Amino acid sequence: MEFPFTVDFLEFEFNVIEKGLKVQDASKVGPLQDLPNDEQHISVHSSSRVQERLGLVIDALGEASCAAQGLPAPVTTSDRLQNSGHRLYVLVEPGARGAIVLGLLKVGFKQLFLRDEHSRLCQVRPLCVLDFYVHHSRQRQGCGRRLFDRMAQTEKVSANQLAIDQPSEKMLAFMERHYGLTK
Repeated sequence: MEFPFTVDFLEFEFNVIEKGLKVQDASKVGPLQDLPNDEQHISVHSSSRVQERLGLVIDALGEASCAAQGLPAPVTTSDRLQNSGHRLYVLVEPGARGAIVLGLLKVGFKQLFLRDEHSRLCQVRPLCVLDFYVHHSRQRQGCGRRLFDRMAQTEKVSANQLAIDQPSEKMLAFMERHYGLTK
């Protein structure tokens, strides 16, 4: 995705954005469960103009993801991300006119109720894939796999250890194609 402004504040190939819209290099952060709830992050860029533009990028990605999945409303917005314990991975590549945003993957912990092998209801709180989107012009070129693999490496999980919140047919096909996982 391109924007009417440069997105050079997303200076890494794999950017991690968390509470307070703090941008970090995904290779330099630990797993989400290792972070204390009150930990403060140093923002790479903290000017209000950059924060505003970062919010526009996040909102545009969320809208694109919403449209691609046929959802009634975006799952990912800058407002929701600022006030959550979720983590957003944003894949960026350099371009002739500046960085180009290719996709997003949002993860976070979520309370789920599952049935065990004896049909008893169990409450669990796994790390979940909450939103996943690669720009239509870059799908089926390995971008989604690279983004997912970077997230799994950073979070120290394998694909089969993640829950996927309301997976789309595309997401289910992606998980089967790349990781051999089925519903």
